[in-house]
Amino acid sequence: MIEAKLTDANLEATNLSVTDLTRANLVGANLIGANLRSSRMSAVNLQGANLQAANLQGANLTEANLRNTQLQGANLFAANLSSADLRGADLTGANLQRVNLSNAKLKGAILTKANLTEAILPPGNLGN
Repeated sequence: MIEAKLTDANLEATNLSVTDLTRANLVGANLIGANLRSSRMSAVNLQGANLQAANLQGANLTEANLRNTQLQGANLFAANLSSADLRGADLTGANLQRVNLSNAKLKGAILTKANLTEAILPPGNLGN
């Protein structure tokens, strides 16, 4: 599914584990409760998508566009979000344990009650 065009797709509760979604366009997609465990999603465009309660454990989201994405309660344990754009994303209650956020853009991201235990954070403050 490399470079797939899935704008506004309804993929609620879909099992996409270990799927290659590199450079896919999922702008505005509904992925509530979807299983994306260990998926390859580098440079994916998920701007404005809804990933509430999605399982993204171990997913590769390097350079992903996650601007204004809904990630409340999502499981991102050990996911790679290096150089991802999370500006304006809502990560309330998300599991970000052991996540790699190096060089990620987090300005305006909501991290209320998110678990950041052992996460690799961008240098400086979280407002970049």
